[in-house]
Amino acid sequence: MSGNKIYVQGSYIDVHDNENVYLNVDKAEVNMGNEKNKEHSSLSKETLEKTVLKVQRYFWGASSYAVIFCVCRDKYGYADNMSMFERELMNMESLNESDYPCKQETITSTMKNNTYMKKPIDNWEVNGAKERVLKLRDEFIKAMEQTEQI
Repeated sequence: MSGNKIYVQGSYIDVHDNENVYLNVDKAEVNMGNEKNKEHSSLSKETLEKTVLKVQRYFWGASSYAVIFCVCRDKYGYADNMSMFERELMNMESLNESDYPCKQETITSTMKNNTYMKKPIDNWEVNGAKERVLKLRDEFIKAMEQTEQI
């Protein structure tokens, strides 16, 4: 199996013994247990909300949330799926009052139309990502670093 890459996301329940199995691609580990291994994720809802508000000037529409999701997935160990991420964003009042609130299926739809988003964020440029996508990715990472230092 050496040299093969497998891209997965999310979790599943092992039907044989009802144990949750969470896959963390960044660390190339399989974490097993009844609760998620939170030590791999450095992302709190408060940090996410503050940071998204900081970078909204780089948004061009609600589809910008797909960039935020991918960065959280690849760089900050966000383990839940796109729908869960959307629900978390929809529950943040400050984001609902913004110019571009996140709605259900926004991220899924965006990723279907921009298949490079299924690849690691470091490979986007060579896979045809637009300049505005790369700018938002980079600014969000910078803002996350600043928010975490506070």
